[in-house]
Amino acid sequence: MQVKRPRTRKELLEKLEGIRQAMRAHASTLPPDEVKERRARAAADPWFFFHTYLPHYFTQDTPQFHKDLLTEANKPGINALAAPRGFAKSTLVTTAETLRRVVFGITPFQIIVKETKDAAVDEVAAIQVELEENPRLVADFGQMKKRGDWEDGDFTTTTGCRVLGLGTGQSIRGKKHRQHRPGRVVVDDPEKDKSVKNPRLVKERIDWILQAVFPSLDPDDGILTWIGTLISRRGGLAILQKREGVNAHTWSAIDKLGKSLWDKRFPLERLKKIRATVGSKAWRTEYQNEPADDPDATFQEHMIHRFKREEVATAKIAAVFAAADPSLESTTKHDCKAVTTLLVASEFRGLQGPFYLVVRAFVRHTTLEKFFAELFHVFFLYKPTRMGLETQSWQKLLLNDIRRIEGTKGVRLPLVGMTHSVSKEGRIGRLQPLMERGALLFLDDPDDMDLNELIEQFLGFDEPAVKDDGPDSCEMAIALAEGNSRKIGKARVWR
Repeated sequence: MQVKRPRTRKELLEKLEGIRQAMRAHASTLPPDEVKERRARAAADPWFFFHTYLPHYFTQDTPQFHKDLLTEANKPGINALAAPRGFAKSTLVTTAETLRRVVFGITPFQIIVKETKDAAVDEVAAIQVELEENPRLVADFGQMKKRGDWEDGDFTTTTGCRVLGLGTGQSIRGKKHRQHRPGRVVVDDPEKDKSVKNPRLVKERIDWILQAVFPSLDPDDGILTWIGTLISRRGGLAILQKREGVNAHTWSAIDKLGKSLWDKRFPLERLKKIRATVGSKAWRTEYQNEPADDPDATFQEHMIHRFKREEVATAKIAAVFAAADPSLESTTKHDCKAVTTLLVASEFRGLQGPFYLVVRAFVRHTTLEKFFAELFHVFFLYKPTRMGLETQSWQKLLLNDIRRIEGTKGVRLPLVGMTHSVSKEGRIGRLQPLMERGALLFLDDPDDMDLNELIEQFLGFDEPAVKDDGPDSCEMAIALAEGNSRKIGKARVWR
């Protein structure tokens, strides 16, 4: 039932020819006098349709897992579904269900999204071949494909439907089929190992899903389903599953009771052999959907400790510190502007401190005006004891702008200019023991994108593509709180 995905045009042609050969071997025509009965039953029962008209894909009995997967994938709204590698999730949700909805005219406009446009065209081509050459479909339903060549990744049918293939991030706004907006979008396994290590790419993918794809759907019963494998805790699928209002579901090859998810195709003995072959790390990621932290990473997921806002009231707060790492540019190609505000608790959760509670973060590619606005917002909101500002080279010039704003507001910020004699890697890396033993905690607010970005930068600290301005400002704030800025660098109070 699983089909190898082509990587080149030649491989696509070979794949399509393979589908044709499988059709000839399995999908021979059925008794013509039973057409009416078959069509009626297929319209009412998706599984009868799949096994009757796509026997070259559905070669075994249907496992309960597939029934559950299809149910979850067809729920209106956003569905974030993770299933093991090789368990035919794409064949079922992307190919077979899209085809069924086309044959019966259920969903006038469907979109298939893959990592690239070419990959999406490949998926759409497989559906077109079924409509054009599947002998059972043609005999019982006639020729249904109306317009569109398989190289286009965009075709229409005599049943009034359109299927379009797109790559991740491509424009989807305003796309319609006659009066119909997209009724169903399947985002099929768009993440690869390299892309999930880059928080910027992950964020762009999620923003595209939430800000472009989802709003483009039919507002009444539109379906957006992301299916894939959880290859990283910091990947887009994993993050989307945590969003409020998202229908999230995860399946493992071997469940908690020790049973195979699909015993007919993957009996336990076979799964055990796979685990022995691929190793524990790949097994947990690709088959169990339990990606582990990189054991060599400086900061890891299990080190991230959080606190509730209401817990602050019961803590003994000794002081408040904030620190800022400015950047001259405001584009994503350059460094972020970052401000971290933390509360220093001498006692927290009944334990003696100090504990460093990151209560607010500002980690953005934005303008200097907004950066300055954050500094003053933090001052008025938390009244910090000291506010550190990195003053390497050009950053010293910021003092003039800050003094100008201070004049308009009638206040003086408790600024400390900070320079560093230790490398950024050394300074930020020293926070690892604090984080691991739970002395450095972050406010538990899943909707705070700045706090999330700060944490993501910590987790991606060892990746060259990941910015580290948030962790840098956090380290500076802790250095001020510890009063050991002389060990870390030099500090000078601005008056």
